[in-house]
Amino acid sequence: MSRDVLKNWTIKVKVGADDPARDIARLALIRETVGPEVELTADANIAWDAKTTLERLEAFDAGGIKLAYIEDPIPADQLEGYCLLAREASR
Repeated sequence: MSRDVLKNWTIKVKVGADDPARDIARLALIRETVGPEVELTADANIAWDAKTTLERLEAFDAGGIKLAYIEDPIPADQLEGYCLLAREASR
Protein backbone atom coordinates (compact mmCIF):
# COMPACT_ATOMS: atom_id res chain seq x y z
CA MET A 1 0.00 0.00 0.00
CA SER A 2 1.32 3.42 -0.92
CA ARG A 3 1.81 5.94 1.88
CA ASP A 4 -0.23 8.40 -0.22
CA VAL A 5 -3.30 6.31 0.61
CA LEU A 6 -2.74 7.01 4.31
CA LYS A 7 -2.85 10.80 4.06
CA ASN A 8 -5.49 12.29 6.36
CA TRP A 9 -5.69 9.06 8.38
CA THR A 10 -5.49 8.78 12.15
CA ILE A 11 -4.22 5.73 13.98
CA LYS A 12 -5.07 5.22 17.65
CA VAL A 13 -2.54 3.12 19.55
CA LYS A 14 -3.03 1.36 22.89
CA VAL A 15 -0.51 2.60 25.45
CA GLY A 16 -0.12 1.99 29.16
CA ALA A 17 2.71 -0.54 29.40
CA ASP A 18 4.51 -0.69 32.74
CA ASP A 19 7.71 0.35 30.95
CA PRO A 20 7.30 3.60 28.99
CA ALA A 21 10.10 2.51 26.65
CA ARG A 22 7.80 -0.23 25.37
CA ASP A 23 5.10 2.29 24.42
CA ILE A 24 7.69 4.60 22.85
CA ALA A 25 9.14 1.74 20.79
CA ARG A 26 5.67 0.73 19.58
CA LEU A 27 4.72 4.30 18.67
CA ALA A 28 8.08 4.90 16.94
CA LEU A 29 7.70 1.73 14.87
CA ILE A 30 4.21 2.74 13.80
CA ARG A 31 5.41 6.27 12.94
CA GLU A 32 8.30 4.85 10.91
CA THR A 33 5.96 2.48 9.08
CA VAL A 34 3.17 4.90 8.19
CA GLY A 35 5.20 8.07 7.78
CA PRO A 36 4.62 11.61 9.03
CA GLU A 37 1.37 12.19 7.14
CA VAL A 38 -0.66 9.97 9.47
CA GLU A 39 -1.88 11.45 12.74
CA LEU A 40 -1.08 9.34 15.81
CA THR A 41 -3.28 9.27 18.90
CA ALA A 42 -3.07 7.06 21.96
CA ASP A 43 -5.53 5.44 24.36
CA ALA A 44 -4.26 4.66 27.85
CA ASN A 45 -7.51 2.98 28.96
CA ILE A 46 -7.38 4.73 32.35
CA ALA A 47 -4.05 3.07 33.16
CA TRP A 48 -2.49 6.10 34.86
CA ASP A 49 -3.01 8.88 37.35
CA ALA A 50 -2.48 12.53 36.37
CA LYS A 51 1.18 12.65 37.44
CA THR A 52 2.00 9.50 35.48
CA THR A 53 0.14 10.85 32.45
CA LEU A 54 2.30 13.98 32.45
CA GLU A 55 5.45 11.91 32.88
CA ARG A 56 4.48 9.62 29.99
CA LEU A 57 3.60 12.51 27.69
CA GLU A 58 6.98 14.09 28.46
CA ALA A 59 8.69 10.75 27.75
CA PHE A 60 6.81 10.39 24.45
CA ASP A 61 7.82 13.93 23.48
CA ALA A 62 11.46 13.28 24.45
CA GLY A 63 11.31 10.12 22.33
CA GLY A 64 10.21 12.14 19.32
CA ILE A 65 6.61 10.94 19.49
CA LYS A 66 4.08 13.65 18.72
CA LEU A 67 0.51 12.68 19.58
CA ALA A 68 -2.57 14.54 18.39
CA TYR A 69 -4.22 13.63 21.70
CA ILE A 70 -4.34 11.02 24.46
CA GLU A 71 -7.63 9.29 25.21
CA ASP A 72 -8.71 8.14 28.68
CA PRO A 73 -5.42 8.56 30.54
CA ILE A 74 -7.12 8.65 33.96
CA PRO A 75 -10.50 7.60 35.37
CA ALA A 76 -13.34 9.99 34.57
CA ASP A 77 -14.07 10.65 38.24
CA GLN A 78 -10.59 12.08 38.94
CA LEU A 79 -11.64 15.70 38.45
CA GLU A 80 -8.62 17.14 40.24
CA GLY A 81 -6.41 15.08 37.97
CA TYR A 82 -8.13 16.43 34.88
CA CYS A 83 -7.73 19.96 36.22
CA LEU A 84 -4.00 19.32 36.65
CA LEU A 85 -3.74 17.93 33.11
CA ALA A 86 -5.60 20.94 31.70
CA ARG A 87 -3.32 23.39 33.56
CA GLU A 88 -0.16 21.62 32.47
CA ALA A 89 -1.31 21.15 28.88
CA SER A 90 -1.90 24.88 28.51
CA ARG A 91 1.75 25.70 29.30
